[in-house]
Amino acid sequence: MSQHPGHIFDIQRMSIHDGPGIRTVVFLKGCPLKCLWCHNPEGIDSNNNIFYTVSLCTYCGRCADACKSNSLALVSNFSLTRHPERCIRCGLCAEICPTGALKFIGRTVLVEEVMNEVIRDKIFYEESGGGLTISGGEPLQQYDFTLQLLMKAKENGINTCLETCGFGDTNKLLNLAALTDVILFDWKESNSVLHKKWTGVSNTRIKRNLEALNQQQSPIILRCPLVPGLNLRKKHLEGIARIASSLPLCREIHLMPFHNYGLSKYAALGKPIPEVVSKSQPADMNEMQHARQMLSSLWDGKIEIY
Repeated sequence: MSQHPGHIFDIQRMSIHDGPGIRTVVFLKGCPLKCLWCHNPEGIDSNNNIFYTVSLCTYCGRCADACKSNSLALVSNFSLTRHPERCIRCGLCAEICPTGALKFIGRTVLVEEVMNEVIRDKIFYEESGGGLTISGGEPLQQYDFTLQLLMKAKENGINTCLETCGFGDTNKLLNLAALTDVILFDWKESNSVLHKKWTGVSNTRIKRNLEALNQQQSPIILRCPLVPGLNLRKKHLEGIARIASSLPLCREIHLMPFHNYGLSKYAALGKPIPEVVSKSQPADMNEMQHARQMLSSLWDGKIEIY
């Protein structure tokens, strides 16, 4: 079988929040959703990105001199102007930057290269019940690479998780699920109209794919981001309970409180900050505990706050 390269933006070792046990998480680039609260905006774009950290910049001007597309210009000794729309993403600016103020986000990898990273921590997986988690972005956007990576993990006796938004081809999702020990399924909004408003797509296909996974008897953990003022409300919590009740193999519900850690990433990417990110307050623990209690009264299963 010929190898299909993957396009990733990070490999995170020793993670304890992306599936059971200690895990290595591979973050793939490219996502069909545009969630207003996304805290990994560098994963939405399937292309490479340039991160610019102002605090590290010494305004030496080397990047502007190297830029072939005139997307960077040194305006003064203390000001660098960016035009991300002109950027051809060649990465020369990041290569020449002496302080790391400019960083190239995204790289092409082969399955064997990733597995060499994953296998390094196999002893920790065995001790903790952990393994490999493929996340994103959205793994369905890179189906062939994800399929081969899951196959290789199974050949090496490594537990697998797949985190998905559920928006994609049903047969491809089921093929990936057949090689996955637990599906981490994002359930972002129960109301279809609001789902499209918050994420850019309806949840009709997502519901259909979730039902297909259930019919295939795939173990599922629902991952539910909760944003005050948007989906942190009674109707959506009731919707989460209904969905969980319809899934006999739903193991847990993970409530994911909104935070604005991604705020600086939008600025670093040169992208406008979504209003919900700039104005929404992080969900506090009292709100999350109240949501958990409400869900517990509606669904008899394990509910965790992450």
